[in-house]
Amino acid sequence: MPLAAFLGIQLLWAGVAAALFFYGRSQTGKVSTGDSAPEPVTRSSVSLFAPAAPGEAGAPAPASSAGSTSVFEVGKLSKEAILSLLPAALEERDPVRRMSAISRILSSLDKESIPEALAIFESAPRSEDSERDFRSFMQVWGKVDGASALEYALGEGGNKVRWGASSAIRGWAAQDPAGAKLYLDGMEGSDTKSWLEFGYVTGLAQNDLDGAMTASLEASRSRARGQGIEHLSGEILRQRGPEALKAWVEQIDAGAGEDSESYKQFAFEQAARLLSREDPEAAKVWVEKHAAEGLASADTLRDVAYRSSGDNPQVAADWILSIEAGDRGTEALREVVERWASREPNDTAQWLSERPLDATWDPVVRAFAEGIRNEDPEAAVAWSSIIKDERVRMRSIGGAAREWLQRDFDTARAQLLQSDFIPPEYKERLSNLQAPPNRDG
Repeated sequence: MPLAAFLGIQLLWAGVAAALFFYGRSQTGKVSTGDSAPEPVTRSSVSLFAPAAPGEAGAPAPASSAGSTSVFEVGKLSKEAILSLLPAALEERDPVRRMSAISRILSSLDKESIPEALAIFESAPRSEDSERDFRSFMQVWGKVDGASALEYALGEGGNKVRWGASSAIRGWAAQDPAGAKLYLDGMEGSDTKSWLEFGYVTGLAQNDLDGAMTASLEASRSRARGQGIEHLSGEILRQRGPEALKAWVEQIDAGAGEDSESYKQFAFEQAARLLSREDPEAAKVWVEKHAAEGLASADTLRDVAYRSSGDNPQVAADWILSIEAGDRGTEALREVVERWASREPNDTAQWLSERPLDATWDPVVRAFAEGIRNEDPEAAVAWSSIIKDERVRMRSIGGAAREWLQRDFDTARAQLLQSDFIPPEYKERLSNLQAPPNRDG
C-alpha cells in the first residue's frame, strides 16, 4: 500500500475514533476543590462508554441540520468529569477503549483542570501505555500553557526532559510558534535544548512545513536532530507528496555549513527509505541519479535494491554493480551476496565467476565464502583462497577450515596440507593438530 495512502487511512481511523466519543457519557463524580488531589471516585458512577442524554456533560452537540455536524464539534467534558474519568481511563486495558477515552479527556483539558489531571497521571502505574498517554498529556499542556509545562518537565529531569519537555514544546509550537521559538532561543546549547529543538520542529511541521524545514536545518547536530529529520521527511511526503520530498533534499546546500553535509546525507537516506516503500522503482531511479554524490549509505542502497527488484538478489546485485557508489556500493553488494549465498549458493557462485574478482572484490568474495561456510566448508576454503589481500584471505580460510576440520578432520587436513595457498608455518601447525575427540565417523 502506498505510504501516503497508509497515512491517510490512519488519519481516517483517528477521525472514526473521535466519532466514537460522541456516544460517551459522563456525570459528575466526587472531586475535591482547591489545590488538593481529587478524592477517589467509584468507576461505576461515571462512564465514557455509555450513551449520554442530550444536555449532559459529554453529550454530542446537536446538529443544526442533517449532515452538518463535524466529528470535531463535540462538547467538552467538565472539570469534574475529567477528574472522575481519568483514573479509570488510565487503567483501561482494551486499547481502542483506552485510546477513545484518553483522547476525549485530553481534548477537554484547560488551564484549570491540568494541575489535578497531572496529579492523576503521576500516581498512575508505570507502563508503556501510561508513558505514551503522559506524552500526549504534556503536548496538550504545551498548547494550553507552554511555559508552565516546560517548567514542570525541565524540573523533573530524566525522561521527562527528553519526552515530556519535547512533547510540551511540540504542542506549544503547534499553537503558538512565535512564543515557543522565543523560549527556545533563550536557552543555552545543551542536550536538553536539542530535544526541545526536536519537539519544536515536529510541532511546527503541523501548520508551517516551510518553517519546520528551516528550523530543522538550524537545529544543533544531535541524535534528536536526526529524529527530527525523520519526522519532517514523513510530514513532507504526507502533506506535499514524493516530488516535494525529493526537491527538499536536493535543495539542501551541503556546503552551507559545518554540519550541512551530514544533514543532507541523513535527509537523503530518510527520503529514499520512505520513497522506496511508496514507489520502489521511482526511488531506485532517484538514488541512482545521486549515487556519485555519496549521499546513499550501504543500507540505503541495499534496501532500495531489494525493494525495486522484488527481493530478487541477482537483480539487486546487478543494479548495485551498475551504479557508481564507491565503497558504499561495495558494502551493499557484499551484504546482498552474503544473503544470496545462503539461499542460492550455486547461482551466486555462477554470478561471481563471471566477474573480474580483482582486489576490489575481496569483501564480496569473503562474504560469499562466509555465506556458504556452514553448508559447504570445502568450497568456502577454495573461494577464500582467491582473495587478494593476504590478511583477509588467511582469516577467511581459517574460518572455513575450522568448520571443515570439525566435520571431516582427516580429509580436510590432508587436502589443506597439499594445498598451495596455505603458508608453510600454518601447515606445520596443521600437521601437529590432533583430531577432536568428539568428531563424527
